[in-house]
Amino acid sequence: MEKAGVVLGRTVNIEGFRPSKKGESAKYSWSLYRFMKEHLDTGCMVFHVRQSFMDGSLVEFDPAHVNLSQIIIAYHVDALDVVLGARLNMILLHGKSFQFQTIAHPIGEEDRIDITDWFRKEYASRGLCLFDPEHRHHYLGDEQRFSRVDSHWNQCRRCGRKIYRSDMKMQLERWARAFTHGC
Repeated sequence: MEKAGVVLGRTVNIEGFRPSKKGESAKYSWSLYRFMKEHLDTGCMVFHVRQSFMDGSLVEFDPAHVNLSQIIIAYHVDALDVVLGARLNMILLHGKSFQFQTIAHPIGEEDRIDITDWFRKEYASRGLCLFDPEHRHHYLGDEQRFSRVDSHWNQCRRCGRKIYRSDMKMQLERWARAFTHGC
């Protein structure tokens, strides 16, 4: 698709990813929905960037372990391969407090992998659990992520996976320490 100097291929239709309650993340992220909605006029593509933003090393795309800091939700790619968008980790972790700081970065075709189709399919199916299949991380809106099944098990409200409570207790303690100590 080409529109007003914007060169985009397949884009993500966001209406299927609208969270059920305004401002709250359930299966889908409200922050991600809001970011993509702001760029409806051009649409959004999803890229995995092969060169690490941290140290420049090669980071291959692994669908089993999605590296959020290497995923860009892009709304503009120009003829010089300058990509405008935001890193997925910043969208998911900072929500409203993050004013969707756009990056403008030259990323050649050989350094980015178009994962738009994969993202559309997997995010529709798994929602936010796509980014945390082991249920070890805490994102905005996760306070109500789990329900108690019995004295031994909790269940993820997003995907239905059951997690042994002793594992959950360790995760909750680690999340509390991270937020308390600012890590």
